[in-house]
Amino acid sequence: MNFFIDENINIHLAPALDHLSKVCKGGHRAYNILDLFETRGIPDEEWLAKLSSEPNWVIISKDRFGKGAPERAVFQQAGVPIYNLGSDWKRKAKSGWDEAVQLIRWWPTLTDHALNAKHPMRHELPWGVTTKIPAFRFPKS
Repeated sequence: MNFFIDENINIHLAPALDHLSKVCKGGHRAYNILDLFETRGIPDEEWLAKLSSEPNWVIISKDRFGKGAPERAVFQQAGVPIYNLGSDWKRKAKSGWDEAVQLIRWWPTLTDHALNAKHPMRHELPWGVTTKIPAFRFPKS
């Protein structure tokens, strides 16, 4: 699986997770926006179109994806599973280090879960590592 780390998460975590993935089974890869495009700030519709045109992508984001109807429809139609860092991440991660360490703790469970996830769903990743990851259908446009 290819994991796209949204740019609302520290851009340096993708290469770190990609490197650390080599110690986990599965051959997963982690990418940030600069791995796919030459600049940051690419509209969601554009990078989602790229990810949905290729197999085996998963998005990790802090975005709530509760956007206006046209953009919500793009996420719905993309067919790419999304794992949102839950609202408790903002409260519990006191620094970039806290967020990085917790994402690394999650990585083996998250990658295993993504292999079996029903698509397209939005998954809420709580702070504490668990195999029970809540999933939600995208709201209707």
